[in-house]
Amino acid sequence: ADGGTAAVLHLLRRELDRCDRYHTMVGLAAFRLPTGTGGGAAAGALAGHLRTSDAVGCLDDGTILVIVPEEVQSLARLQRRVEELLGAITGAAGPVVRSAAAVYPGPADDADGLVAAVLRALA
Repeated sequence: ADGGTAAVLHLLRRELDRCDRYHTMVGLAAFRLPTGTGGGAAAGALAGHLRTSDAVGCLDDGTILVIVPEEVQSLARLQRRVEELLGAITGAAGPVVRSAAAVYPGPADDADGLVAAVLRALA
C-alpha cells in the first residue's frame, strides 16, 4: 500500500497510461471507514488480501483507493469483498464501510477526474 494522495495519483496515472496504450480498462474503488479509524494502517493490511496486480493506497483524508487493472467486470464483487475485509481488519461491526467505484475509460479523462468522480459517488 502506498501512502498519500500524490502517491496514489502517480500509480493511477501510470495505470491510465497503460490503459490508453493497450486499449484496456481500469477500475477504481474507494472505501471510507468510520471517522477515527486508521485508513493508512487498514490499507496496508488490505494489500496482502488482494491480487498482486491490484494497487492499494490511502488518500490524505483517509479514503482507501483500490486500483483494479482490467478486471472491471468483477469490480462490484471486489467492492463487497473489500468491505468485508476492512470490517474484519478494523474490527468494526456491521456495514460501516462506504464504497463507490468508477471505470476508466468512463466518466473522467484523467486520474484526477477519476478520483473526483469516485469521491463524488462516495459522498
